[in-house]
Amino acid sequence: MRPSLIQFGHRVHSFRDEAGLSVLELANAAKLSDQHIYSIERGRYGPSFDSQERIADVLGVLRMDLFAWVGTHPRFDFVDRTRGLSPKRLADLRSELLKYAPSIAAWEARVANWKKRRGEPAEKLLGARVRELREEIGIKPAALAQLIGQTGPQAYSIESGRYPPGFGSMCMIAHALKVTELDLFVWPGLGARYDLADLARFTPIATLAALRDELAQAQEAAPAPRADRR
Repeated sequence: MRPSLIQFGHRVHSFRDEAGLSVLELANAAKLSDQHIYSIERGRYGPSFDSQERIADVLGVLRMDLFAWVGTHPRFDFVDRTRGLSPKRLADLRSELLKYAPSIAAWEARVANWKKRRGEPAEKLLGARVRELREEIGIKPAALAQLIGQTGPQAYSIESGRYPPGFGSMCMIAHALKVTELDLFVWPGLGARYDLADLARFTPIATLAALRDELAQAQEAAPAPRADRR
């Protein structure tokens, strides 16, 4: 089994427990079989693009949260700890991390462009993010296609949102673009937590670890009620 499948399964299981749902309840709400959910949680199966979204919606989390492998890196831990924070605290953290962006003006301009995409389907947002990350490292669509074992037209279809990749292909895309799977589902400008997850890419690990610990202490002192924590 691939590590990404195991980690994804752990996240689904953790969120299901947090939501107080049985496997059957999650399966029914997500319109999947209970065996499907069991296979996902045990790391035997990577759900389709559409299934990921349905699972995240039922669990009350963002899709990117399913790809935040808590305990494996301070950035993932930090992103997880931003769940359930107040708008003011999220805004304060945004201001704190913004200073680490390579160019604040360029990052804000990118956010403004993403805001124009509000309401677009997830497959188009994913395609736009893949294109953005590809351009960030300076490779052509044909080169990306070769790295992930796809044809040029298939790579173009992914970026245009016509062909959402399967779980395995998403992992290969992330590896080729030198980012984590989580990064494919970080859409800055479409939510405060997305902004923080993107800015965290540029933030020193020590800073993220300190913020993670600070948030953990605050949340343990005053735990949030179980609810949608996107």
